[in-house]
Amino acid sequence: MKELKYKLVCIDLDGTLLTDEKTITKENIETIKKASSLGINICIATGRIYKFVDHIKEVLGNKIKVIASNGAIILKENGVLNFKTLSYEEILRLKELTKDYNVDIYLNTENEIISEKSIPDTYSYKAINNDLEDKYKVNIIENYPFENLKKDNQYKIVKAICINKDDLNEVKRVRKILEETNEFEISSAEYHYCEINSKGISKGKAVEELAKGLGVDIKEVMCIGDGGNDIEMLKRAGIAVAMKNGMENVKAIANYITEDNNNSGVAKAIKTLILEDSNI
Repeated sequence: MKELKYKLVCIDLDGTLLTDEKTITKENIETIKKASSLGINICIATGRIYKFVDHIKEVLGNKIKVIASNGAIILKENGVLNFKTLSYEEILRLKELTKDYNVDIYLNTENEIISEKSIPDTYSYKAINNDLEDKYKVNIIENYPFENLKKDNQYKIVKAICINKDDLNEVKRVRKILEETNEFEISSAEYHYCEINSKGISKGKAVEELAKGLGVDIKEVMCIGDGGNDIEMLKRAGIAVAMKNGMENVKAIANYITEDNNNSGVAKAIKTLILEDSNI
């Protein structure tokens, strides 16, 4: 058996590990568990709220590492969460910059969604929340003025989302305005919203930090993703794997394109590029 070429595999969730029905295929589960049993570090690298990974860890095993909210939260080896937050001033600045546009702002903490308005049931995170067992649910705080954040001083805001599912052009305009300020880190997993983190925060930076902490060279890291917020980690990876169903600009930078998310693309990439290559 050859030495394993990749010692850390970082995997996006939505559109990558998860099917369109938000399930994990049996082939993906079995392959990830096999890789983990061989000493390969497995990391879920998602834009999701950290709490939304709890039920994934239960399926895949508690040895799973976690990068959440696009790198603003990293689960360390000792179980400590490392937070990189948006300041209250940055949140109010975001509100000011977007006030003339038809977008809603949702703030994410480790386990909360906060909005100044009522959140529609069609919002993806709320829909996910409704389908989970109570112990996996996040707290949804609605009709909460962002000006109260500093006074209350109880929420660690790690990511904001600007969303308008009905008008993609409005989201594009907001993204352009925010990018021109160069005050935030902007990405998009999907076209109908843009994600805002504190400057310099990305999945890519978090992957570098995690690899360093594990004593793994960045050349020994495989990253697998499909969306715009995966680009920074794919650029840094020793090998970048894009899903067949991924955005075109994601596939354009990939070293390898695997099957789609409904056909165990993650498992097929791990088998082909790690297990079969090492004759396991």
